[in-house]
Amino acid sequence: MPDDPIAIFRQVADGDAAGVTAALEADPSLASLRLDDGRTLLHTAVVSKSKDMVEIVLQYKVDASATDEQGQDGLMYAAGMDLTEIVQVLLRNRANPKAVSKSGASAIIAASTNGSPETLMALIKGGANIEQAGVVILSTSAGAGHLAPTPLQIALLEGRGQIVQTLLEAGANARKREEATGWNSLHFAIMGMSRRTGDIDPSTLQQLLERGASPHAKDEQGMTAVDLARNSSLDEAVRLLEAVPKKRRWFW
Repeated sequence: MPDDPIAIFRQVADGDAAGVTAALEADPSLASLRLDDGRTLLHTAVVSKSKDMVEIVLQYKVDASATDEQGQDGLMYAAGMDLTEIVQVLLRNRANPKAVSKSGASAIIAASTNGSPETLMALIKGGANIEQAGVVILSTSAGAGHLAPTPLQIALLEGRGQIVQTLLEAGANARKREEATGWNSLHFAIMGMSRRTGDIDPSTLQQLLERGASPHAKDEQGMTAVDLARNSSLDEAVRLLEAVPKKRRWFW
């Protein structure tokens, strides 16, 4: 064990490529060191945002899927920070795109919440599951609760129009319902629109309708997407959704 085992973490964080390489060449066991919170050299390299540093660390047999104490791996870090090139490097080095942390976090949920379409597509091409549910806490007038939305549902809730488009083009299921609430994608879209942030608009609703989402499906409280839109004074959305005939065959 080196006199100062934390020194190499500082070198990685500072982008000292020569120092890190020299240290690992002299003592390859340094590659297995962890901080008190479980983070590895790879986690630190990802946080440094340096693709070169990530590649250097990976040369010394650091596990690309190693997790910290919260069960988060470097890929989740990179996706949440929207580091597309690092995401691609990690996937090439066998990082698990379907891994889930102790709290229910995953790389694709992180990308759907904070990433770009490029990062999201890198994950999808790398084998991420576009229907993999995450865990979020949603506060409403009725209180707060834990939800398990899909990437599409969380992107709608967060008002992330480009991410929604990317997921729909990749084949995300607009008809799927979240278990706790019974919401389908239209419910989530209306909730996202009601926040008056982001760029979810009636054109997004139209895309969801075209992919089979029903505006007449009732959630666990008996509310339809039309009801939610009306309660939020989203008049244009109400007109669009009410115009859809109830007799149309729906896949609830």
